[in-house]
Amino acid sequence: MRYLPGLMMAAAAWLAPAGEAAAQACTGGAAPVSTYTYTAATLSGPASLDVDFSVTCPDMYGLLPGQAVQLCVTPWFVGQATRAGSADSMPVSVRLSSPVSAGLSPAVTAGPYAAGVASGGNIVVNGRVTVGAAANQAVSRPSGSYDMILTMLVEYADPESGWPSCAGQFFDPGFQMSVWTTARFVIPGSCSVASTGTVGFGDLPAMPAVASNVDAQGSVGVLCSAATPYTVYLGDGLNRAGAGSGNRQMANGGERLPYQLYRDVGRTQVWGGSVGSGVAGSGTGSIQTLPVYGRIAAGTVLPAPGDYQDSVIVTVSY
Repeated sequence: MRYLPGLMMAAAAWLAPAGEAAAQACTGGAAPVSTYTYTAATLSGPASLDVDFSVTCPDMYGLLPGQAVQLCVTPWFVGQATRAGSADSMPVSVRLSSPVSAGLSPAVTAGPYAAGVASGGNIVVNGRVTVGAAANQAVSRPSGSYDMILTMLVEYADPESGWPSCAGQFFDPGFQMSVWTTARFVIPGSCSVASTGTVGFGDLPAMPAVASNVDAQGSVGVLCSAATPYTVYLGDGLNRAGAGSGNRQMANGGERLPYQLYRDVGRTQVWGGSVGSGVAGSGTGSIQTLPVYGRIAAGTVLPAPGDYQDSVIVTVSY
């Protein structure tokens, strides 16, 4: 059997009944796949995934007086979860977690596990391994399923074998079996509107009409998971001359002040809410700031003096 380099940590259960140990095969199991799925709300936070397993080694009565056998359960892992079909990976940690045990008597605590001799002379280890990913790991990576194979190696240790304990040892000749499972982290494509900046035109001169273009600039911030394609759309506002077309309008009571929002600094491409009129991009896992270019066109007839405002809904599609 060939093993690749990786990381390991061990838990053990000591047993010392009377007589000679019988060499019986162990059995064990765990769910084939344990999955943690991120959501838009949890994408930037830490993730934690519990993997439960059970190992039973039968007929361990019969040790010589004073002889002891140690059952060693060692999680083996590479520390990286890899996205299928790509070289993308995400670092993960593995730690021995709370025991999942019941009905073991006498009970001997070793590491985080409780183990002992149950009826029939079985050694039973019910355990849990917690696989975790730190905060801000998922948001900076492309969407998909990131898998890591987790193997629980089950071995015996006893003084006569020259390997008296699990500490500092690995791959004993008394190797019994492996329990295999997959820890999976699912990163969805996700986007949100992170911020908006006001397009403020300031004070306009007191005259019948605007003599030259009055320009202003605002911004929209979007946060999308890495490599997630998105498009940002701007709504009509509250007073647009026609749905999806014509000038947007700021209002002060019944008075209206026409203006427009654009995608480009030259102010030739209206930023709208329909297909083809938005601003497209690809997520990076960090907030991306998109400029919004505003204009009150030259020749616009000015309404009565006052404060004019409008509210525009920002939508990100992904």
